[in-house]
Amino acid sequence: MWSEKNCDHHKMAEQKSIFDWVDEERFASAIAEARADFDAGRTVPHEVVAAWLLKLATAIETGAERPPPPLSGK
Repeated sequence: MWSEKNCDHHKMAEQKSIFDWVDEERFASAIAEARADFDAGRTVPHEVVAAWLLKLATAIETGAERPPPPLSGK
């Protein structure tokens, strides 16, 4: 029967992922920048992004040139 006493995995150190580390200052700065862009109206409508993603997927499937990402109008 299984028992934690018979299992060595709990003795091994848990490996860290590169995604475990977060640069808090950089993260806070990126959030502040994104909020400022939103407040200034520098956004791209969902419909525009969805249409671009469809074009991008088609380009990837067919080997065509990838379309540039949409930019805000401001």
